[in-house]
Amino acid sequence: MQKPAIIQPGPQHAQALINLAHTTWQATYPGIISQEQIDFMLERFYNLPLVETQLTDSSQFIRAIEHNQTFMAYIHAYPENNAIKVSKLYVLPTAHKQGLGKILLQEAEQEARRQQLKGIRLNVNRYNPAYQFYLHLGFVVEETIDIPLDKYMLNDYIMFKPLPTT
Repeated sequence: MQKPAIIQPGPQHAQALINLAHTTWQATYPGIISQEQIDFMLERFYNLPLVETQLTDSSQFIRAIEHNQTFMAYIHAYPENNAIKVSKLYVLPTAHKQGLGKILLQEAEQEARRQQLKGIRLNVNRYNPAYQFYLHLGFVVEETIDIPLDKYMLNDYIMFKPLPTT
């Protein structure tokens, strides 16, 4: 049996990453936001041209965990305000509680260190169960924010995890 591998996906993996995002969103967000908003956001942030562009942009940090030719998890981040900003972190619902999200966040921490940044920042919906996961990993809430997006309102926490100084 093949061991899971951390890879840097390329544009040829774009559709697989989009499928992973769709599966994760459909398992997470019903009951938190409307299906109409889920569909809107998936189309806006997970369309093929956009994901292909992100995968070819060297300023973007993207890693995936692949097992038996299936993407189990992935992270997308970029440098912003002296931190690595995680914009996407998805783990297949069937792969939760296996440490994959933690592994990918550790990869992002290494990238932040490599770029001499101060920590990791992300937004999470205030009602997303992942909020507890981030707290467990040492993230703290920097701000509670409501972000208008088209006709929707994103009800988020901005969370930050400082990197230990050495």
